[in-house]
Amino acid sequence: MEGPAAAEVYDTNRFSQLYHASRRPSPEHLGLAADFLFSLFDRHSILFAFLGGWAVYLRGGSRRTEDVDVSVDTDMDGLTAILMPEERICVPKTHGNTCIQVFVHTGGRWDDEFSSIPELPVSVDIIICGNLGIPSNLSEATEMITPTVSVDLGLHTGQAVPVIDLYHQFSTKLHVHYERRNNGQTDDYVDLEFLAENYSPEIWRLHPYLNRDHRLAFWQDFAIRHHDEYDRVEHMEMILGLSS
Repeated sequence: MEGPAAAEVYDTNRFSQLYHASRRPSPEHLGLAADFLFSLFDRHSILFAFLGGWAVYLRGGSRRTEDVDVSVDTDMDGLTAILMPEERICVPKTHGNTCIQVFVHTGGRWDDEFSSIPELPVSVDIIICGNLGIPSNLSEATEMITPTVSVDLGLHTGQAVPVIDLYHQFSTKLHVHYERRNNGQTDDYVDLEFLAENYSPEIWRLHPYLNRDHRLAFWQDFAIRHHDEYDRVEHMEMILGLSS
């Protein structure tokens, strides 16, 4: 007689398999993983918010991301207690107390309504709030948005989704871009450009609370990339509160 369903516990060898299988997921796979997490956390009354590139994508950004980032308002013991009974989740054999990387199976037999989508494990980073730059009071740093039509698949159509608020999203992206800009990593730059140009009134209102060196570094890179678009560069300078 089989016991109750349970999460797969992966070791380093299995991690390599899951990691390589999870590369380049489609937006549909990411949406299905996010929808599962939404239902799981909601069922257990755990406050959560999506972060990072996936949160930007939910806002309408075009950059493709390869994983889902989410923060939860519980401790690691509370988190693992709800993860372990879930058959479609793979959890690491060892992990710390601040964050955990899991994989969520999507498509095929895991999603009856979307069974035509090929099965694929989606990488998910779950961060306990109060760590890695996430505020300890997650409720005050969360806003509800309705995802764009282009990312509705896998999420209930028209359903509001919790994401980290614009201040924390933008300030974190500014900081990471500032630290990585000389390494040729452009993902954070792309997200910053989207957020600044699509939420320009909000960013302008927030600019006094954002690090000036970080704002200046982003604007300098923006000006180089768009050197032949004077009005656009000047407008970005104004949005970031850098114009004299």
